[in-house]
Amino acid sequence: MSWIERLSECLTHVKGQYGLIINTEETGQTEVIVSEAQSEGVDLIAMATRRESALARGVLGSVTDRVLHSTSISILTLYSGEIHEFNRTSGGPKRVIVPPDGSTLSETAIQPAVEIAKAANAEIVFTEILRLPFFGVGVAGIEYGAGDYPGDYGIEVQKKEIPKYLQEFIDEAKMAGLNASASLRTGSPSQQIVEEASQIEDSIVVMGSHGAGGLKRWVVGSVADKVIRSAGQPVLVIPPTTG
Repeated sequence: MSWIERLSECLTHVKGQYGLIINTEETGQTEVIVSEAQSEGVDLIAMATRRESALARGVLGSVTDRVLHSTSISILTLYSGEIHEFNRTSGGPKRVIVPPDGSTLSETAIQPAVEIAKAANAEIVFTEILRLPFFGVGVAGIEYGAGDYPGDYGIEVQKKEIPKYLQEFIDEAKMAGLNASASLRTGSPSQQIVEEASQIEDSIVVMGSHGAGGLKRWVVGSVADKVIRSAGQPVLVIPPTTG
């Protein structure tokens, strides 16, 4: 029995229980996933992912990568090791991490994050990363550090302005009845987002994607790409809409 036959058998077994619509294809994974999602008018694509090597993270690009950069539909990625933990507890997240960076695209993730937190009765944490001059390229892409620089490069201004920026979102979330707070971290954006999410089990990261394309997408990768590959928690990516 081929793997696709085994998969079909497994899905058929749970079809009635969950009301699944099953369609199996053997080729063109990215194209089929995107086409099916668009034709069915779905709101969300859910995909499994795995932690990968530095080479895979930086260069190769997975099916998840290609789907992420080929659709304007939100994508939920799940690392296989965490799925059991979510089912074992409440079935939902206890903490929602959303990292706005001042851009309109990143802020598109705020409302979905608030709605998820409300539905799950979860805490929401608005996480911003202090932007430091980069000193090189490492496993996570461009890495950052304070170092010995001839000035603070606006760091002190950021420390004052970022809390003000996040406070607006905190106030709105609290008005919606949520337990909301801010977290200001320093370093590589992707690493810091992953570390923030790892503080408490059953966290979920909700973030916007800048939809980087071409060489930048496959060699450097966006922050969202790297968070997806490095996080041990679910990541919900809200792509920019196309029009």
